Amino acid sequence: MPSKLLAATLAATTSALSSYSPPPPKLIKQCAWQQTHCATAPQFRNVVQWYEGDAHGSGNWGVTYRRYVDGFVKAVADDLGIEEGATVFESAVGEGWFLSGLYELLDVAFDVAGNDVSMKAIEECRMELPWGSFAVGDSLNLTWVDPQRFDAVICAYVEPGENENEAAVTETWVREMCRLAKPSARVFVGNVRPPRGVTDAAAGAYLKPPEDLVTEAWWEAKAGDWGVDDVRIVPLTDATLLEEWGPRYHVFMRKRAAERKWPSWQDDMVTGGF
Repeated sequence: MPSKLLAATLAATTSALSSYSPPPPKLIKQCAWQQTHCATAPQFRNVVQWYEGDAHGSGNWGVTYRRYVDGFVKAVADDLGIEEGATVFESAVGEGWFLSGLYELLDVAFDVAGNDVSMKAIEECRMELPWGSFAVGDSLNLTWVDPQRFDAVICAYVEPGENENEAAVTETWVREMCRLAKPSARVFVGNVRPPRGVTDAAAGAYLKPPEDLVTEAWWEAKAGDWGVDDVRIVPLTDATLLEEWGPRYHVFMRKRAAERKWPSWQDDMVTGGF
């Protein structure tokens, strides 16, 4: 090879290598048994079939993406505490509308991961957010995801599927979310549907909801079990979404900070050795 051509080839190779940056490491990986579980478990059948049929392309919400972002995501984005370089996990990520809206609204770079029972939804999410880590998985069992890994753990809506006990499903769902959150991380659950009794009470016809339903007070009562505090309830206020979805509210929580452990020699200093 002529020396000039060799020099040019080496220069081009060096330039290409200097500009190459490897893709970021994946925050989660696909778990084979979870993929099988979500494809075969009867409690997911109707949800998956509906999502991949009538709901496909509507983000599982029945409104346009623009309406979803303007009416929901914009109202909560700043309070999620997502900072530059943060890691964010979304439980039941769907087609990625919530995360996409956050990227639109927040002027920070952050890494994302999430799960969903629908393979079709995950495929759409990977196309929309190709730099993220998304896998098929059951939100009631996220043991295959590293604990205390994320700076914010979010969920736009808890879908109980065909489970009859909504409170039990929600409790397990949120416990799994909290397990993934770092100490002091924000945990967020959006668009919670009030029990019908509470909704009817606003219309003047009060029907006391059964104790196993998820009320606003229920969140505060369960906070200690999940290791969270700073529980805050914020109602959905967008008129268009209220007309489409009915009354909803959002729940902001924060994972408790890790307890400070004194080294043994400091214990002796504090107690005087007694």
